[in-house]
Amino acid sequence: MAKSTNDPFLTGASKGPWDRPHSAPKGQLVAILDESGDGLRMKLIANKSRAARANEINELAVTDEDAMPGATVERAAFVAFIELTSGGMLIEGDRVEINGETIGEIAGFNEDAMPNHQTIVVRKTARTTGRQRGYQLGDAITFVPVFTPV
Repeated sequence: MAKSTNDPFLTGASKGPWDRPHSAPKGQLVAILDESGDGLRMKLIANKSRAARANEINELAVTDEDAMPGATVERAAFVAFIELTSGGMLIEGDRVEINGETIGEIAGFNEDAMPNHQTIVVRKTARTTGRQRGYQLGDAITFVPVFTPV
């Protein structure tokens, strides 16, 4: 499917705000990863948000870089593949928790492996793999919306 060049948020036709109230998905870890790398050149898409469907599988990666939408991530560790058990919106800045512990916030999204899966990149965290963190299959992942009340 061709990507639209008419996205109102990317063209500037819509000024936001990005931090609007939204429901965020929850899920569980379905594969624990133990890979990391330097010089990855993972390009984050320019969009700050993604709609996420229940039963969708996504990859979770963490970086110690101050990454944001549109950036290229050079250093990352891969944490897990996750299955979303509820749908919702994922927005840059949303807090990411595994088993109730904050691991960072959404930096952006990489689509290099699409249509197989999307990679959700988390910033402000130690660059350690899921195995190094001791995660287990079935561990809970929660995305916590961070927004300014209206």
